[in-house]
Amino acid sequence: MNQPALRDPLVSRLVSPATASFDQLAVLGQMLPDIETTTRGGQVYMMRKIVDGLEAELGRRTDALADIGQRRVRRLLNDLRKQAARLAPVPSQFTDEAELAIALLRRAEHA
Repeated sequence: MNQPALRDPLVSRLVSPATASFDQLAVLGQMLPDIETTTRGGQVYMMRKIVDGLEAELGRRTDALADIGQRRVRRLLNDLRKQAARLAPVPSQFTDEAELAIALLRRAEHA
C-alpha cells in the first residue's frame, strides 16, 4: 500500500479499517464518470485516487484472487498509472480499464 497516499482524506476514508464494511469498490466506480467532465488537474487527481483505492482493495483481496487474477489486476493498475501520468490522458481508456479492475476485484469478494 502506498503510505503517502493515505494522508489524502479521500483515500484515507476509502482505505480506513473503520469503513471496511463500506463498499469501496462501488465508491471508486461512482467516481469514474466524473473523470470525463473535470479539468486536466482534476482528472489527474481523481485518477491517482482511484488507482490508490484499487491498490488498497487488491491488498485486501490477495488471498481470494488466484495468481492469474492478481497479475491481471496489477497489469491494469500499471496501465492506469501510466494513463494518469500522460500529458493528455484518455479518460475513456482509463475508465474502461478501471471498470475491468473493479470487476476482477469484485469477483474475489464472491470467491
